[in-house]
Amino acid sequence: MRVCINILRGLHKSTLEQLAEEFWEALWPEKAVQPVLERLKAEQMTGSKTVLVSAAIDPPIVRLSRMVKCDYLSSQLRYNEKGEVVGLATDLYGRKAEPIRSYLKHFSGDFHKVFYSDNLNDLPLMRVMDKGIFVSRHSMIAQYVTKHYPEVEIISV
Repeated sequence: MRVCINILRGLHKSTLEQLAEEFWEALWPEKAVQPVLERLKAEQMTGSKTVLVSAAIDPPIVRLSRMVKCDYLSSQLRYNEKGEVVGLATDLYGRKAEPIRSYLKHFSGDFHKVFYSDNLNDLPLMRVMDKGIFVSRHSMIAQYVTKHYPEVEIISV
């Protein structure tokens, strides 16, 4: 992550927002994304609240959250008064559990919690949700998840 931040250092926030826009415009039509989007839409139609949680930096996650109409939690860049990247304000890499717990405290009542991920590090988090959905492009990884986390559903892309 430090290397990524060093590359971004000095870039203006508006530049990163534009790059995030271009990234999703290029990726969005890709067939691999469609099964996940369809599943997210189906969950939202049942009244489920969707929250993207990612260790990725915020510009692309903010853009994706607007596209799928949901909240987000992500690593956050820190900017100076000119709007230039100066570092990382919040790093969620390997630290998603606490922000998720904190976020969930804001909601009262019983609701269905579904967790999507494509990261093996997130598998233990899926056990604290009502349902875990693992997105994978690789059959060997999907087989590992099925063997060690049989309660987790797999979406192969």
